[in-house]
Amino acid sequence: MSQFPRRAAALGGAILTLLVMLAAAPASAQGGTSYIGSYSDWEGHVYRIDGTETRCALRAVHPAILEAEIYWVFNTRHLDRLPDGFLAVDSRVADGAHELEVVIDDLHRFPLRIGADGFGYSLDDDAARLIAAMRSGIAMEITIHRRTSADQTLPVSLLGFTRGSDAARRACLRAAG
Repeated sequence: MSQFPRRAAALGGAILTLLVMLAAAPASAQGGTSYIGSYSDWEGHVYRIDGTETRCALRAVHPAILEAEIYWVFNTRHLDRLPDGFLAVDSRVADGAHELEVVIDDLHRFPLRIGADGFGYSLDDDAARLIAAMRSGIAMEITIHRRTSADQTLPVSLLGFTRGSDAARRACLRAAG
């Protein structure tokens, strides 16, 4: 019997080990994107933008959100101004909206501004109160007010948001040095 199958298997094991090590390395070591973890209805990722900026985003995972994204973002470039991060609603959700609003547990209401890129963003002055409401809440609704059609409400679960936002914040603080 040839030595080739055993050597190929050993080489395959070494390659697999290398791939696992690369996957586990932080984004700052790799560049690009890395996975932080899954937290019930949220999952975290680190996006290395360039040598000076890293975004650590927590993305809502929900059956109603298939094509668009709802994010809570920590950005190393804005940690001094927005240490608590900010909410970003994908432009595909906000498409055609003239107004967006977030409601947490039918108790807390926060307007979102629509940016030049079409995304909905939490207001800087609301960021600390919004993350506090999301961390203590159970459910969030994003209401999309459109001029040309009926309002639409998108339900978003907050299960796992607290653990996930803690992990994303830690990842960005590590990236910031």
